[in-house]
Amino acid sequence: MASDEWCKVSGKWYVFKTNGIMFTDWHSYNAKYYHLNPVGGGPLGSMDTNKWIGKYHVNAQGVWDRTAK
Repeated sequence: MASDEWCKVSGKWYVFKTNGIMFTDWHSYNAKYYHLNPVGGGPLGSMDTNKWIGKYHVNAQGVWDRTAK
């Protein structure tokens, strides 16, 4: 069981809590913010990349790049 770590599965990144539950929505890690898909548009929990999430943008590495609409 994945626990408190990032895992790459079928080319997509996921992050898991210490209890093994997958994160969804925004997640802070090493002073950076990542968006993990909470609903459709990609596999549940997969890290979004190069995409606008509402008014916020995540770059090719999945990190919120501080841009906003």
